[in-house]
Amino acid sequence: MEIKQVENTIVRSGDFQETAFKIAANAQAFEILSKNLYSDPMTAIIRELSTNAADSHTDAGNPEPFDVHLPNSIDPEFVIRDYGTGLSQEDVEGIYSTYFESNRNGSNECTGGFGLGSKTPFALVDMFSFTSYFKGMKYEYSVFKGEAGAPTIALLNKTVTVEKNGVEIKLHINERDIWDFNQKAQKVYAFFKLRPNVTGARLDFTDYEPTLSGDGWSLYREYSSPTRSSVSIVMGNVCYNATGGGVRSEFGHSAKLILDMNVGDCTPTPSREELHYDEKTIGNLQAALTTAEVEACEAARDTVKDSKTRMERIIKMDAFRNLVKFDQDEKSIDTHEDGVYTLYPVGLAYRKKTLEINRHSHRFQPRADMTYVFIQKDNDCEISYKEKRNLRHYLNGFNAECFLVKIDDAAKFAETFGEVTVKLSDLPDAPKKVRSNGTASGTRTYVKKLNCRYRSRVSDMWDSVDKKDVDVTNAIAIERIGYKCIWMGREYNANEIQEIAVSLGYTSVYGLPQKRYEKLRAELGLDDLATEARKKMEDFVKTADQYTRARVQYGVPREFSDEFLNAVDGLSDASSNLVKLTKAEETNYRWNGLLSLFNLTLPKAENFTNTFKEQYPLVANIDLDYAKVEDVIEYIQLKS
Repeated sequence: MEIKQVENTIVRSGDFQETAFKIAANAQAFEILSKNLYSDPMTAIIRELSTNAADSHTDAGNPEPFDVHLPNSIDPEFVIRDYGTGLSQEDVEGIYSTYFESNRNGSNECTGGFGLGSKTPFALVDMFSFTSYFKGMKYEYSVFKGEAGAPTIALLNKTVTVEKNGVEIKLHINERDIWDFNQKAQKVYAFFKLRPNVTGARLDFTDYEPTLSGDGWSLYREYSSPTRSSVSIVMGNVCYNATGGGVRSEFGHSAKLILDMNVGDCTPTPSREELHYDEKTIGNLQAALTTAEVEACEAARDTVKDSKTRMERIIKMDAFRNLVKFDQDEKSIDTHEDGVYTLYPVGLAYRKKTLEINRHSHRFQPRADMTYVFIQKDNDCEISYKEKRNLRHYLNGFNAECFLVKIDDAAKFAETFGEVTVKLSDLPDAPKKVRSNGTASGTRTYVKKLNCRYRSRVSDMWDSVDKKDVDVTNAIAIERIGYKCIWMGREYNANEIQEIAVSLGYTSVYGLPQKRYEKLRAELGLDDLATEARKKMEDFVKTADQYTRARVQYGVPREFSDEFLNAVDGLSDASSNLVKLTKAEETNYRWNGLLSLFNLTLPKAENFTNTFKEQYPLVANIDLDYAKVEDVIEYIQLKS
């Protein structure tokens, strides 16, 4: 960032003794410039080192992203490696190690320029490593606070290398700070035009879609914006709150505006945590804000102008409600206009079973976040029972605001609302409901098939079935009284029985009346659920190995990926047992209850998951999807 040097013209009235002020290069001064300057040290470190890396890529003409390793429990290091220009030994020991010295303060092509950002690691740690790759040479430095507290840099090694030019900075993050550090990294990198390649931890970015946007500005609605401030600017990959300095915004209270400013348009404070509201900053900011306001209003008007109906116009205006301040000349529509139309809001009440028609509504306000359905009443008669039934069935398929419409002037109705969605007389017939005590053929049946999927009412969980349609493949029988199942001498809900049957491998459950249970079961060739469940549990107790028993008693860990398990298999007894556990015969969580129900005891197995985590505690506290597998393997080998 270009920083203009101030030159003052002094008029002296005499020859006086003068003494220029100086800065004492002591530990207190360095502490103020390296640590006390920042209210949020972790964010400052990530922001300053990352913008320096991006600047280096700009200087070198490298369009590729730099690399970042975020800390985790196994590797708690924050590492930034850029592939920019690198620094010679003279530049490291001259420019890099000097406060307020920078080779980027003469141009607005780069973000940096104060000569402070590279020292931000001292805001959090007392020592970090700095490595420069420059024209085939590798310079390794240790940067630390000396005995007197002043920052010191020491050249540890100088070797020939084939690595690309660039800089690598590495610092240790305290384990208790790792989560906060990575969260702050996500916030910083959200505004980078080219985000870095990140390893070590997962960063989940949400790319919000602006409601309106133009050249150099984006307008978002509250709660769907990447910033909390009503006005922000992004300048040189850094986002700043821009609500100070008396800058006025005419946007609505739900608006979140982000302005893209060129480096140098506004002046940041030396900490780069906020803007310095000097004359240049206020002037450029107010000009950009005014331009955005004018363009946003024009874009909103252009969007509304293309509306084909009154309702579409109101809906489009509603999309800009509390965002852009322009004249919303109409916000609602009458439900009745003499000689043109009458609207009756319709809907379903009481668990979507009862049809309600509101005949007392006077106005409604169309909203951008709603869908509207217009059903034309195309006769003058009262709505028949069949039409109500068809209408109720039709409304069941909509998550929308529906209106029954009586139209007197079709052309004028279309000008206001557009075309009707469907005519009442054209609605498909509602399907006839099969009586619960019979079948479609009218023949009485005592066989009912259990079907709990997506059914909310108990009466809907049973489907009547003809005897000839019973399929005994993977099927089982259960005693039934009404809608309840009788199993092991007590009542069970139908969904519980279906879960038990599925856990045992059955795909169909037939409920038979308790009084006719044995006769019907023998006639249909169905096995009894209780009898078969006991047999399967007894066989399981006899044949299950220790890994299958462990799955039943403790479950199987879900946090370990196949790639991780394949990598650690065979490294130790604990890791091998963990892999065998995940590959053991699959069981169901209900089997523990079944074993207890039948008074069967499964021999106690070792908890292989806990054994693995106790032996390798760091593995339990990291995101294995983003940790380096080779680091995990090395850790297990060292601990084994």
